[in-house]
Amino acid sequence: MKQLLNEPDIIPFYHVPPPGANVLVLAPHPDDETLGVGGTLRALMEDGKRVSVVFVTSGDKADPGNPLSAQALYDSHAGPHFSQYALFREGEAQRALWLLSAGTPLESTMPHLFLRYPDRELSDCLDDCLTRLKDIVAPHGSALFDTIYSPSPIELHPDHRATATIALELQRLYGIVVAFYEVTVPLRPNALIDITRTIGTKQTAIRAYESQLKMTDYCDFITALNRMRALSLGRAITHAEALLLLRKPWHKETMDEWFSYRSILDTTL
Repeated sequence: MKQLLNEPDIIPFYHVPPPGANVLVLAPHPDDETLGVGGTLRALMEDGKRVSVVFVTSGDKADPGNPLSAQALYDSHAGPHFSQYALFREGEAQRALWLLSAGTPLESTMPHLFLRYPDRELSDCLDDCLTRLKDIVAPHGSALFDTIYSPSPIELHPDHRATATIALELQRLYGIVVAFYEVTVPLRPNALIDITRTIGTKQTAIRAYESQLKMTDYCDFITALNRMRALSLGRAITHAEALLLLRKPWHKETMDEWFSYRSILDTTL
């Protein structure tokens, strides 16, 4: 019988600096960037690294019962799905980014862009979205960013998984490092980021998403996840964020072996 992997073969028992000096964060909806890697982004900016965010969909289907959801902005180029509710969520996102960047070298806010694709329909817009992101990532043929942060391919929400597909294609095209983060499903990480000093700022930024917190206490759930992620890092570290860091493209077989715990932790991945 084959020996099962031990704990240090599965997850890191050490933390590493946040990856990237010029980072692009892909957020399928307004709030994913803060929920997934808010502490890491704050740490990057405190260290003077560049961080930009692209919000891929408008998040317009998160709360169909909200009165603002019925108020479509039909003159918007994004289409009839784009409502006052979606616009309200953009305002929350801008507030959250301001809170994450306040007091850092970026100071006012980090660069960001709203692509405004329909919520829960990103898989139908993959080609168009990829074309637009190629113009953002490499407008003259070579990449402006060294690292892309994206939700992982095992997330619950279909837009999260579609975003992971786009991130992997951008890596294939431009050789960019991909850092998968977790929001709704814990992933198997090969990098843990100490966010002990930035968890407070992250929690404050999460609270900027008032419309989402009315439905689910994301701050409580995500704080618990970040607390759990410090399990293997010793008592001095209270909270961490988990990443699956891909420095080069993985074959499907490699990804399958990783998530099924058949491959050993390799720090060179």
